[in-house]
Amino acid sequence: MRYFTDGSHYELLSPEVKGKQVAAENNLSAIFLERTFTLAKDGGYVAQVLPNVIFNGSSMKDLRLKMINEGDVKSLIGFENKGIFEAIDDRFRFTVAVFCNGGYTEKLPCIFEQHDPKILRNIDERLTHMPRDLLIKYSHESQIIPLISSEQQLAAIKKILQHPRIGDEVDDSWFASLYMKELDRSTDSDRFVEDREEGDYPIYEGKNMHQFTHNNLIDILSPISLWGVDEDDPEKSAKHRVRMKNFRSHNPEISLKKAIYEEFDGSGSQKGFVNSLLEENGRQELSEEDILLDCTEYRIATRRIANATNERSIIASVIPKDAVTVNSLCTIRPYKIDVSKDDLCNYPMHSAYERVFTAKELFVLSLS
Repeated sequence: MRYFTDGSHYELLSPEVKGKQVAAENNLSAIFLERTFTLAKDGGYVAQVLPNVIFNGSSMKDLRLKMINEGDVKSLIGFENKGIFEAIDDRFRFTVAVFCNGGYTEKLPCIFEQHDPKILRNIDERLTHMPRDLLIKYSHESQIIPLISSEQQLAAIKKILQHPRIGDEVDDSWFASLYMKELDRSTDSDRFVEDREEGDYPIYEGKNMHQFTHNNLIDILSPISLWGVDEDDPEKSAKHRVRMKNFRSHNPEISLKKAIYEEFDGSGSQKGFVNSLLEENGRQELSEEDILLDCTEYRIATRRIANATNERSIIASVIPKDAVTVNSLCTIRPYKIDVSKDDLCNYPMHSAYERVFTAKELFVLSLS
């Protein structure tokens, strides 16, 4: 593994996404694909059966760009393994990729979510042709290829991309920023209690939520089984664990320290710069008390396990204040950090957190 990660022969397995390196974790299919760029002569053809993570995984970004920018892609035919390879899970998705090594791909000939290999005998009639600029707009950071299965889906994506993305900040309007994992069901298990009488607030899992509801008023939902204790016992508190994760985060959407550092053109050590700035403004150094938890406001949670074959491809609901979540749910952050000079003297610095949604906007987004 050291040969692949530290040597000079494999340079496409740790791309930069949103300013951070994303490791490909020594995926063998990625290693073989990168090797083909060297083995195939200029103008030579390559055909490989590849797992779909090559085309929609963030860690495979540089491999995709290499194939498209320095190759002429002839076809990408994606399959769901329904009766194709008997020894492989029928949910597994893979793609038959054919490209000419060298050149440039202006339009990407592709179709995904197929089940019958007979399509390979007459693919030209079924292929969609995805414009290059659509790829850039669809996934600017990761360059993920949308796994479309028809011209209708391609037309829908083109129409959607005529408008700002839901995560873009446009003027003073609302936007959706996902918090992917507040608590982990396994690694944070020391912060959960299972006795309702011992807990002070609920900890939501995916099984506790369905579309527009977060309690057991409908039969398919499980009752809350995890609870947390208040922060007056920080060594056992789930909320305190979330607070410390946010305090130590390097993500400027979550990290108050980094937001201050960037807003005031910091240099050198983040901690040193921020604490010196706060001292100049007559207050103590930055602490966990300055963090305003998302759970102090109503917010939207979405179940992480959902796909196009389910009753709903997105399952979401507004969850109550004072509740935290585990990794089977993502939440849409109710606050954004917008630090001004006036905030620097406040303790705790909760004034730096601005509401993203009005109650009406939150309601409309949950319904959409």
